[in-house]
Amino acid sequence: MLFSQPHVSEIATHFFVPLAVHNPPPKGTFEMVLWQPNPNSSNGLLVPTAWDAGSVTGFTPASSLTSTQLGFKDLTGTSTAQMDSDSVGAYLNSTDLPGSPTSQKMMITPQFTFAAGTEPVPFASSGSTLNSSMYLQIPIASGRETYVNADYLFKGPNGVRLSFGVKIFTNGGTHPVMGTGYDVPSNTYMLNSPLLPNQSYVTVTTGSATATGTPWL
Repeated sequence: MLFSQPHVSEIATHFFVPLAVHNPPPKGTFEMVLWQPNPNSSNGLLVPTAWDAGSVTGFTPASSLTSTQLGFKDLTGTSTAQMDSDSVGAYLNSTDLPGSPTSQKMMITPQFTFAAGTEPVPFASSGSTLNSSMYLQIPIASGRETYVNADYLFKGPNGVRLSFGVKIFTNGGTHPVMGTGYDVPSNTYMLNSPLLPNQSYVTVTTGSATATGTPWL
């Protein structure tokens, strides 16, 4: 087992806004990351919020909402991140950002980055496979650019970086296709593959759902 999502009791010490604090998120800890500073606060950070974001994410924390939810505002319908026990949730509302909503990418993501010296080498042997599983629901979605990926970042011994994104959900998308690219700022090659049968780089396990363009519970 390379990684298993841990249980946490609150969100404050596990949530990071790198562009607001001008530091990368820490390694070796399970966390949630927001890649847009909050325009409604002077420091760009989020604030505790007590509305039931579970009405749109499908996950209502069992603990106190103000200790397990952080939002752009303490207001119903605001963009909100949730973290409690072994579950996370995220709701994005593009009206929280200034300017044209279509000109900016909003993203809240749970992530884990191995600390230096502890990185596993999953493909050291020929024929090795890397398995991953999660329970996921997307109750609501609007907008053509609304999507969910499972992203794995690999770094080779010579420093080459490869971002492998598994396309799970693209709102309204019916036939997602595999794509490649190169991101200059991060010096990273990109391979994005839909979670569908008969793909070259990803295999749907028995009993798993496949990529979809329709929200579901």
